[in-house]
Amino acid sequence: AVMAIAARCYAPYDATFSDRCLSAAVRAWDWSRRNPDVLYKNPPTVTTGEYGDNDCSDELLWASAELFRTTHEPRYETALLGGIGPVGSNLKVGAPSWNNLFSMALWTYALAVAEHPADAHPNPGRTSVVEAIHTATRTAAKALTDRARSNGYGNTLSPADYHWGSNSNAGNQSLLLILADRFSPDQKIFDAALSNM
Repeated sequence: AVMAIAARCYAPYDATFSDRCLSAAVRAWDWSRRNPDVLYKNPPTVTTGEYGDNDCSDELLWASAELFRTTHEPRYETALLGGIGPVGSNLKVGAPSWNNLFSMALWTYALAVAEHPADAHPNPGRTSVVEAIHTATRTAAKALTDRARSNGYGNTLSPADYHWGSNSNAGNQSLLLILADRFSPDQKIFDAALSNM
């Protein structure tokens, strides 16, 4: 995912480096599709936490979304939509975390469609998927803003969110809020994100 983002960001400034990033992203995506159950493990000489994650499907979904946003190639959209399955009112998003990037995949897809709504390979299901993503994001944002209004600290963190590294919770919840505001501008949502900062 990150290499696809780098390819997109560097394209206007360094086409050669952008092409290298995109090539690396495509190779990694192809490898991950062939090896979906290969998990990262620290080498025996490394004793720090490895942040073990026993499910790589969300990482592959996010990579598919970022590659679709960067290239507009239908195979990445097909992989993403196939991976998220049928989308309806049951779609849930939440603040992303190091071991759960599902929302990042959904948001990236919604942004990609907004940036290029009429590309060369239109998918008839796009509108309903994007609408479901927007609705689920607004629902999650409302829960966070409601919490912020009743929180003595004026932020969106719940008591359980205060642990080692809890600043990442505030940052990730703010990302959710900022995207909800981008999808459907709402000053209360944006202010809740700023309060977290």
